[in-house]
Amino acid sequence: MDKVKRFYRSVRRNVDEQGLAGLLDTGRAVKNYGVRHLNVRQGTNVYERDWDVLVLLDCARVDMVEALSDEFPFLAPVGTHRTPGTNSAEWMDVTFVDEYAEEMARTVHLTANPNSADHLDGRAFDRLEEIWRHGWDEETGTVPARTVTDRAIAAGREDSPERMIVHYMQPHPPFVTRPDIDAVQVTRPGDERRGMNVQELHEEGGYSLEALWEAHLENLRYVLSEVELLRSNLDADRLVVSADHGQALGEEGALGHPASSTVDVVREVPWCETTATDTGEYRPDARPHTDDPAVSVEEKLEHLGYR
Repeated sequence: MDKVKRFYRSVRRNVDEQGLAGLLDTGRAVKNYGVRHLNVRQGTNVYERDWDVLVLLDCARVDMVEALSDEFPFLAPVGTHRTPGTNSAEWMDVTFVDEYAEEMARTVHLTANPNSADHLDGRAFDRLEEIWRHGWDEETGTVPARTVTDRAIAAGREDSPERMIVHYMQPHPPFVTRPDIDAVQVTRPGDERRGMNVQELHEEGGYSLEALWEAHLENLRYVLSEVELLRSNLDADRLVVSADHGQALGEEGALGHPASSTVDVVREVPWCETTATDTGEYRPDARPHTDDPAVSVEEKLEHLGYR
């Protein structure tokens, strides 16, 4: 019955996020019903792998990371990981389960992804910090990567966690380095939704798949510079750079990352193993913040394309 409920939630998410176009990926799910999509074990839980610090780059693709591995040598060699969830909410649901309760209890979890409001239980972790609650930037329409980096460095130095998850929002739109692209943005309460998801940018905004690829690549380069800073201000014998899910840009007719997708570029994510050494050279802005009530959780999710 739990598997049927997960399948129903996947269908609902696809339609909520993409409208009728979401039924395309749902059709693939129905075709494989009971074979792939209801089996959450089709991917590997991150707790089945070795890491001290797990850096998640939201919707990063393997080939995108490979394209930048010369610029960021710590990424090489670029391995792969089969993720059990194909959007952030689904990934949280199937990753943080009772089977891994002991590991979760030893994990400090820092996330910029507002899906945590409905899909993570802070009591399950050593500590859960929802950075999006205090670190949202309305100008860029997301949580800046530097805000996440600062909080992660502070947590590493202050908490000395046994394990730590650091979840950045980039390269997920909006494109911080390309504000000219009208990608999903947060608006003030009462304002109409502004910005388009990946499918809308292509089909309504007229952006080619190549242009969207380049925009994602620039957003990835932006966040990898932050990961580079993190690596030199954090101690970790095994720091892994990965993603919760990938991003389809036309493969098998798919755009984005619908729940329970079968598309390989959404299912296969990077797995780059490296190390980190705290040089102490950078002092982060780690002052405590309070949540900004001007933007609700629902609005943040909606304008990231999750509603």
